[in-house]
Amino acid sequence: MRRIVYREKERSFFLDIRNGKYSYNEIFEMVDTYEERFKIAAKDTELPEKPNYIKVEELMIEIYKKALI
Repeated sequence: MRRIVYREKERSFFLDIRNGKYSYNEIFEMVDTYEERFKIAAKDTELPEKPNYIKVEELMIEIYKKALI
């Protein structure tokens, strides 16, 4: 099954991966680099421990309304 992914900025990069431009080792080195960056970002974040579920739900409702108009 083929899925359409709307990632225009990364499209050529994903196609390069699919077409074998990078070795598995190169790909996993990239993954390791991103994982390290995520760990640093998580450690240094100002985000609260728990999300404000009421605000999230309100935002989702607004997004759904706009999508349905």
